[in-house]
Amino acid sequence: MGGIPISLTTSDYKPVTSTSTQFDTTMVSGVQYVVTSSVACWIRIGSNPTAAADTDQNHYVPANTMVPVAANGTATKVAIIRDSADGDATLSAIGGVI
Repeated sequence: MGGIPISLTTSDYKPVTSTSTQFDTTMVSGVQYVVTSSVACWIRIGSNPTAAADTDQNHYVPANTMVPVAANGTATKVAIIRDSADGDATLSAIGGVI
């Protein structure tokens, strides 16, 4: 079985802390992305999102799980915040078109 083809040239790495932070990547419509994190966290997708733990319009990401995300209109940025512990996260284009 093959793995998911992740392009390392389009991976964005961020620390996951108690403060919301946006990935630098601006997602492109039609390209599939995945978020992964070493710790449980919350993400929010939007034009200028601020993530918040356990609130509406934020999505839970379990630790060490690949979660697919994509641009939707002007919602091209991803923000991330920890659930309870600090860690590291990645937003990667997987090269597929949706």
